[in-house]
Amino acid sequence: MRFWYVRGHLSEGRRWLEEGLAKAGDGVAVSGRAKALVGLGLAVDEQEGDYEKAAQLYEKGLALYRDLGEREGIANGLYNLGVMVGHNQGDPERATMLLEESLGIYRELGDEHGIASLLNALGMSATYQGYLARAVTMYEEALTASREAGDAASAARYLGNLSYAVLLLGDHKRARTFAEEALTMTRGQENTPFRMVALGNLGLAAREQGDHERAAASLGEALTIGHEIGDKRGVIEILEGLAGVAGLLGEDRRAARLWGVAQAWRQATGVHLADAERALHEPHLAIVSSQLGDATWEEALAEGRAMTLEEAVSYALAEEEAGG
Repeated sequence: MRFWYVRGHLSEGRRWLEEGLAKAGDGVAVSGRAKALVGLGLAVDEQEGDYEKAAQLYEKGLALYRDLGEREGIANGLYNLGVMVGHNQGDPERATMLLEESLGIYRELGDEHGIASLLNALGMSATYQGYLARAVTMYEEALTASREAGDAASAARYLGNLSYAVLLLGDHKRARTFAEEALTMTRGQENTPFRMVALGNLGLAAREQGDHERAAASLGEALTIGHEIGDKRGVIEILEGLAGVAGLLGEDRRAARLWGVAQAWRQATGVHLADAERALHEPHLAIVSSQLGDATWEEALAEGRAMTLEEAVSYALAEEEAGG
């Protein structure tokens, strides 16, 4: 599944896995079924935002790997489940437990790529627990390991995550530098989640620096990629960033609508908003709310909540292109 994920073709990979499992039935080898279940869990996790269903798939695959005693499969299953539990279900303590077990297995196996992936995942868990300095250390270690291994795709991913942690710490200049470097590394990979993350972080850093034009352009491009690859979590996060940009541009009602739809879809999908992330956006929203007044603010939020995600993306991009 990694092949399709890295290239932004999750739909294609999911179709092959579903067809393979359906056609093979009980005849498929246990190890193959385990791998397919974990891969399908990743697709459901990223595309549907149905995290209960994704967790069931991950856990079924993981159970099969445990029965087989396949250490690499166990480590991979723990990794995927841990990332989803921490990032999407808002349970970073359980996520850390799963990820540390996975890291221990990868260290036993001497798998440098796996170790780097787990350091990155533990950085993500630390980010959502608010341990940002620890997260930065984890991301830096993962980045160093991936660069030493010549893994440019993973290096871009870890650099993007490092950019976000630094951004949440309030160092907007470094965050922008890291995001720009990650973006350069994803050149030629126009439709990938790593490029979406780099653009999103660049947009947020530019927003915090008062560079509204660059913020709107980068976040708009990130939103297009997120929508095209079916990354609901990414789309939600980018809509939140665009809400803040709209407020800075004096488009208060638009800002409230975008925030409303993002929060409605966070609730619908179970995507957790960490305290540090909320702190990044709330100063902009507080200004918008005070300028609109309570009644108009609530009305505009409700208008946003009534949108489908498809409608919200079209609205955000049309408004961004129109400049109003």
